Parts: sequence; C-alpha cells; structure tokens
Amino acid sequence: MSALVDVLMTHYGAPAMTADARVAASVPPPSVDAAAAAVLTACTDGADAAMSVFVHGCGGTLAALDLIERIHAAQCQQAFGVSLLMDEAVERFDQGWYRCMGPDDQTTDGTSPDAVKRHASFQRALKGWLRRRAAFPERTAQDWHEWITVSGTAWVVTASDPLWPAQLEDLRLHASWAPPLCLWGRGDVRALTACPAPLAIIGSRAVSDYGAHVAQTLAGQAVRAGHAVVSGGAMGIDACAHWGAVDALAAACDGQASLLDSASMPCGPTIAVFAGGLNHIGPSTNARLFEHIQTWHGALISEMPPDCAPVARRFLMRNRIIAALSSVICVAQARVRSGALNTAHWAQELNRELYATPGLITRADHTGCHTLIDEQAARILQSCEHIDDICHERHAPHWPSVAEPTADTTADTMQPADLSDNERIVLDAVRQCHRQRVVATASAIGQYCEASVAMPVVFAALGALEMRGLIANNNGAFAIL
Repeated sequence: MSALVDVLMTHYGAPAMTADARVAASVPPPSVDAAAAAVLTACTDGADAAMSVFVHGCGGTLAALDLIERIHAAQCQQAFGVSLLMDEAVERFDQGWYRCMGPDDQTTDGTSPDAVKRHASFQRALKGWLRRRAAFPERTAQDWHEWITVSGTAWVVTASDPLWPAQLEDLRLHASWAPPLCLWGRGDVRALTACPAPLAIIGSRAVSDYGAHVAQTLAGQAVRAGHAVVSGGAMGIDACAHWGAVDALAAACDGQASLLDSASMPCGPTIAVFAGGLNHIGPSTNARLFEHIQTWHGALISEMPPDCAPVARRFLMRNRIIAALSSVICVAQARVRSGALNTAHWAQELNRELYATPGLITRADHTGCHTLIDEQAARILQSCEHIDDICHERHAPHWPSVAEPTADTTADTMQPADLSDNERIVLDAVRQCHRQRVVATASAIGQYCEASVAMPVVFAALGALEMRGLIANNNGAFAIL
C-alpha cells in the first residue's frame, strides 16, 4: 500500500456512513473512496474518460490511486519496476474498457489497430496524471485533510456514497464522456438526492424582465411541487432561477429554514453547479444568493478541486453536469451564441426533455431559443405556471432524517437476519457494484456473486429483495434503499 493511501485509510477508513448518518454533522466527513477520488481528480485536468475507465478496471478509486502512487514513488526513486507498474496500469485500463464496452469489444492480444491506438492514448493520459501528481506540494496527513475538505467547510461524495445522484452515471453512455469522479459541495448534501428527476433552468447572463419572470416563476413552481431546481450560479437567468427557488422555499417556511428538516416539508432544494473549485465560487455579486442557497438546504457543487480557477473550457464541461443531473432542461432566455445552448446540446445527447421559451422575433434575446424550437430540438414552453405540464408528479422531497452514526448501523452491516444465503450474496453484490462505480444491472451483479450462484438464482433473489423493499429497480439498475 502506498503512503498516501495509508494516510487516507487512517483518516477516512472507518465503516461507511449511512445517508442518515452523513448529515448528522454540519459537514459530513468524506468516505475513503471519496477522498481517493478527490486526489485522482487533482491528477486530471477536468473530465477524463480515460481515468473513469482506469478506475473501473482497478475496481475503485482507492485501488486506482494506490497504483498511481506506486508508479509515482518508483519514478521518484528511479526504480527498475516502473515499466512493470506502467504495464499493470495498461492492463487495468483494458479491464475497465472491457467492463464498459462489453465482451464483444475484447481482443485476445491487444494488437489490433484500435487496441494499439487506445493504449497509446491511455499512456499519454497516464503520463499527464503522473506529471500533475509530481507537482503536488508536500503535504502532511492534516494538510491532505484540509485540502480534501476545504479546511472543513466542504463535503465530498463519490459514486459509492449513498447520497450520490445516480443520474450522473448516464455520462458513461459514450466512450469519450466521463461522469465526475467526485463532487465537492457546500450546503446540504441531501439536496443531491432530494428529487429523482430535477429541473434545470438555464439561459443568458444578460436577462430581460420577461426572461427573469419566466425563470423565477418556473423555479418557484418547481420547488413548491417538491422538485429540485438546478442551474449554474451565474448572473442573469441562473441567478433568477436560484432566487425563484429560494424565495418560494422561504415563503413556504415562513422564513424559518429549520422547517425544511421536517420530512413532510413539500419543497425541493436548488443546486448551483460551478465551473471552478469551491474556493472560486462566483460571481461575487451573487454572494448573498449563495448564502441563501445554503441556508435553505440547497447545495453549491463542483467536480473541480477547490483551487481550480473557472476558465472558459471548464464552463463547457460544467454544463454536462447540469444536463446529467436533470431530467428536464428549460432554456428560459438565450441568444444564438449563448453558452446555455451548450447545455441544451448535452441535454439532447443525454436524451433529456428540452424546453425553450419563445420571445419576440423583433429582438435578439431569444434567438437561441427560437433556433432550438425551429430545429425541433426543444419543445415550446407554453406556461411557467403549470409545472405539472413539464415535470414528473408532485412529491415530497426526500430529506433523510438525521441519525447519529454507530458502528453497527452502516450500509454494509444493516441486513435483515432472515435473508437467505443467496439473497445475502446478491445484496452484497449490489453493494459491491456501487463501490466499484459499476452500474448495478443484473448481469453486473451476477459477475460479483459467488460462482455457485447462477443467473436464474440472481434474478429470483433480486425480485425477492425488491419485494421486501431492500432494493429498487430503476430501469434495470438496482439501488440499495
């Protein structure tokens, strides 16, 4: 085990917390997988499909970080084993590739033109990760903790955590895409999963009174119906959407934020997604808005490490997260060259439902919206009052009750005593899929089961576990309840 992985295991290697326990503290501590994902993210330069595949092949973020750390240490010592470790990394990448692409894509000797090209691309990526790793400053164990948690002000979640928004895994649908390895956040971590199908409201920074009214009204109606509202935290339409949600939340609670802790509170949160790290949240003119989002149990999130600046290309990658988090995306106002159209493009690629707000044809304010409508990429938003026309059914947001963590109430140890051996094996396999960042389909679960458990038995156990309310089937992907 590498020195850094040993540090992370020492700090964060306690049994994983349940969703309830993670909100017992004002800033819940990261899991060891999330801490490892945070370090791996710093080794990349934004979204990195090669890293995502590599993590799959290694069996999780901790094992992936350990291998990179061992290569880094061998390079620093100019040891003879560097080439062997590099070969091991390529082998792990191949394993991840086959997991992602399926057995039909496997080649026996890795010498096909596609395999050679893929290996060369991965080796370039690996060299980049190692170069960035070599540039890390020397850090003590406490320094690492301060960096990962932004001096104790931020939480970090990854795909193996119970409060990870599962819809981000849709970013695995294409080989060149990648979901975030982790998300840093401030505010209420429960906001990420409070609504299964959030609404994104996006648009231009330059906003008209009409566009502002659409964004604010739509957001207010959405949170009153229990939905989460996602946007980018920028000036203009983004700010109007967030304010519309916050104002509706405040009105529903008579100005008392503590009421949102009630499981019966019929209001959803708002989530702001940033292009830069949490130390670069902006613009500063929205500082009061960001405080209110946190006060009203929303979240400020970023996939980038805390000190990463919000350079232009990161806004484009940020947009994919906004689209992936949401099931419906509404462009409230956009000119023909608005960055909101990039988010709309991601919405199309991810098969999200897309709406655009029509405006006056004599003004340029809505030319981007008109283009989306003309190309039949988006449906016309016909009302900002009737939220049921575009969103799923009204619901109470999912706010897990706060419970103190105990050694025997973790997600890994809570199992009914009367489970059959096969049900216990299959339930453990579902958890293993989540830990390894693998979508928990029946076939994937079968691969993590013991050899003695045949697929018909897996299907039967999944049905029994679902009937007992221990797992949920979301379009073929199983999740622990």
